[in-house]
Amino acid sequence: PPLQTTILAIKESPVPLASTQIFNLVNKFAPNLNAKGIVGRLHEEGTGIYPLSHGTFGSIDHIKLNDKDYHKVIIICEKFALDNSEKQFHTRSIIKLIPKYLSETLDEFKLSALMRHNNISNYIGRNMFGAKDETRRTVREIAISILEKNNELMFQTDLLTEIRKERELIHEQIFEKPP
Repeated sequence: PPLQTTILAIKESPVPLASTQIFNLVNKFAPNLNAKGIVGRLHEEGTGIYPLSHGTFGSIDHIKLNDKDYHKVIIICEKFALDNSEKQFHTRSIIKLIPKYLSETLDEFKLSALMRHNNISNYIGRNMFGAKDETRRTVREIAISILEKNNELMFQTDLLTEIRKERELIHEQIFEKPP
């Protein structure tokens, strides 16, 4: 089957594979299949394949950590997830807690892969995690729910403070919705 063949090829590769490499691979052994569909299915839980950067997929083995560092990172992630179990959080919040000497090995994507692989918290997409059975809400959805609950106009700074109580936020995530 094409998905299993693709997964095996990624796992056996010495380095993570870019989406274009995966498309070429799928087109080679299954030219009549939609390669984008196969790449889309790589995101599913249980494949053992994770995005390790924008447009690059690999397995946990592609993240070069020794056992001691691996367990140190997992403990940091578990503690953070436990302390933040009631709200949505992005792996960029955890990366700040990782020892500096690991900063060249780990980034938000790789940290997300490690957390998913070890079933730490509920993965809700785009390197975001949240409470069990929760789905990722957009910043806009959170802002609307806060405004509806508040039932009155709010200053932007107050609204942003309330949004940050529910999920991590960087300023670049605030966009005006076009008319």
